[in-house]
Amino acid sequence: MCDPITMTLVAVSAYGSIQMGKAQKAQAEYQGAIARRQAEIQNAQLEEDLKIAEIRAHDEEQIRKDKMRESVASMRALNKGRESGSFLAMVDADEEALRFDIGNIRLGLAVTGSRIGSQIAINTIGAAGVGADAKLYEQAGYFDAATTLLKGGSEYMASRTPPKKTRSTTYGQG
Repeated sequence: MCDPITMTLVAVSAYGSIQMGKAQKAQAEYQGAIARRQAEIQNAQLEEDLKIAEIRAHDEEQIRKDKMRESVASMRALNKGRESGSFLAMVDADEEALRFDIGNIRLGLAVTGSRIGSQIAINTIGAAGVGADAKLYEQAGYFDAATTLLKGGSEYMASRTPPKKTRSTTYGQG
């Protein structure tokens, strides 16, 4: 027979299951909050890295342009103002090299920007997944509690129902 102590234990066990589910949910939510904050910090650092890369690319472009201007000015000074075909060809070659250098600098910046943008997306998506299952932990606690209560109730009902009387008949042999 199912006594009050057993029923109390069933109720306490069910309550414990609910509390465990709530605790697991809170832990998952906490871990999710930490992951999101870490992703925010990493993303801010990546955005700063991109700004620094943009500044460096701009500075490098300016250095290359300045060197080009100095080179042309030096060539003009050496030629004392004569602008021959070979002089113009050298200037054109230097300008072409400058355009190529600037193109490479800008391409490098674009690649860096793309890489940083991808990493920011990965950080954000990854952080969003952490703790997303928090509600499931709580639901599992309730389901476990319900299972415990149903099992206890079933055992209680089984203990309260008197056994069925069966008639036994004996038939004579022969």
